[in-house]
Amino acid sequence: MVKKSLNKSIKSMEPNLKKKKVLSVLIALFIIGTFLRINGLDWGLPLLLHPDERHGINQSVRIASTGDLDPKVYNRPDHVIIYLNAFVYKVFSYVKYNNSAMRGNVQYLYNNNPSPYVYLARLTTAVFGSLMILSMFLLGKEVGGTKVGLFSSCFTAFFPSLILHSHYVTPDIPLAFFISMAAFYTCKYMKKRKAQFLFLGCIFCGLATAEKYPGLISTLVIVFAVVFTYWHKKIKILKLGASSLLVYLSSVFIVAPFLFLNYKHTYKTIVYEARPYHFGVPKLGWGSKLLFYLDLIHHYMGTFLLIFFLFGVLLFFIGFKRYIRIKKHYLVISLFGLAYWVLMSKVGLHWERWAIPMYIVPLIIASVGINYLLVYLKTRSNIFRSVLFIIIGIIVSSIFFRGLYQSLDFIKPNTQNVSKKWITENLPKDAKILAEGYTPVEPGHPFWIGEKSIEMYKRDGIDYVVVSSYMYERFFAEEDRYSRQAKFHRDLFEKERLVKRFSTTDIELGRNDLLAIYRVIHFLIDYLRHKKLYLVGPEIRIYKLL
Repeated sequence: MVKKSLNKSIKSMEPNLKKKKVLSVLIALFIIGTFLRINGLDWGLPLLLHPDERHGINQSVRIASTGDLDPKVYNRPDHVIIYLNAFVYKVFSYVKYNNSAMRGNVQYLYNNNPSPYVYLARLTTAVFGSLMILSMFLLGKEVGGTKVGLFSSCFTAFFPSLILHSHYVTPDIPLAFFISMAAFYTCKYMKKRKAQFLFLGCIFCGLATAEKYPGLISTLVIVFAVVFTYWHKKIKILKLGASSLLVYLSSVFIVAPFLFLNYKHTYKTIVYEARPYHFGVPKLGWGSKLLFYLDLIHHYMGTFLLIFFLFGVLLFFIGFKRYIRIKKHYLVISLFGLAYWVLMSKVGLHWERWAIPMYIVPLIIASVGINYLLVYLKTRSNIFRSVLFIIIGIIVSSIFFRGLYQSLDFIKPNTQNVSKKWITENLPKDAKILAEGYTPVEPGHPFWIGEKSIEMYKRDGIDYVVVSSYMYERFFAEEDRYSRQAKFHRDLFEKERLVKRFSTTDIELGRNDLLAIYRVIHFLIDYLRHKKLYLVGPEIRIYKLL
């Protein structure tokens, strides 16, 4: 009798012990992932080096200072972050400068010392990046169980691109978080068939759209879910579709009303943002852009994790009934990822940051692939299981070291900051300097030079020319389009005297997981010995005109 009671007690404790272990792992992933995201948030300061950060920050400062709620800019549109940061700025100015007569004038305080405001805005993005670690656990768990959730959370916590963009005041990380939450509540709805979950998914779709226009694509996850849940009930589909659309549009309007109130300006902005050409971005066809985003996924995931992703895709076709059974979550998530990839590849331009929401689905599918093999090999040979555990260990180690290396990039001295100090200390005070964009003289802005010849600049009295690889590499890459600028830089490099060069010391980790681990460990050892030798940023060249 005692033995039976003891066994019963132990069995009743097992779920709680499992939950505690899962919670412990999740907390550990959240803490480590958060550290990787907040480490180095002050990068580049007091220079504002990212070309897109100033747009949202300026509007948040203006709103906090004047009370005019119209963000004025609708390009992304960034409205969730703009309003959120405006509120943070207002609170910060009152708390930090409570003894100052100017504590309510955020614009004045920002102009006087912008660094804390930039840091706070980056911290907002980092918070969304950290919350995504939790949302991906919830989504992964809903799709394939607790282990899938933990793998998804782990890969999200250490994923290099997500760490990279969590350091920028840009809408891409909040967008990805909102999309992951929309997908989670949609899956929750498919399981429970309760309308509140569907409407919560619509609200997050609305937040995604108010933050960045591609968030509109997130509504497809709602459409797929409703259609697959009520395949033979057309009236039900129409009713849910109408109510979901109303909730979605209401959410967008509540968060970003000026998109509707100034709809003509919004339309013009969307048309402009959909343009097929941008400085420094070569024009690609639809197929090439599809491959471009696939290549990015491979680049950041590494080879082993990509293999599990492809295996997860294979399960979609051959293992759906066996593993997923009648659960449609996997189907909906897979189709949503496919639709987002195809539609974003159809847009005129292409950027690495546009792939951020695309990473959600491959990480989930790769986690499903890993979990399937774990289940399949559970009763098989210990050799196969051992090999699988070793490969999983390599994957986790590889993506962790990649993420760690990405995070450490933000505490390395930036070439623009270092060269700015050198220019101040070494060039004559009365020297006349010509500088292009992404140099310490013109940071964070693609300002062009080279419209005139070097001889003409000499006649204008220019003593020194400062150039950046972020500019001249673009000219050389499209020399047929920028022939004049490319010729100017070639003449500068060949005929004038190079006074100083500040080069980046970034290393290419590659896609081989073992090689990436080795290179990061080798870097860490050398970095601890010779920190001052490592720089990040564009190559800065300073020339003396002869």
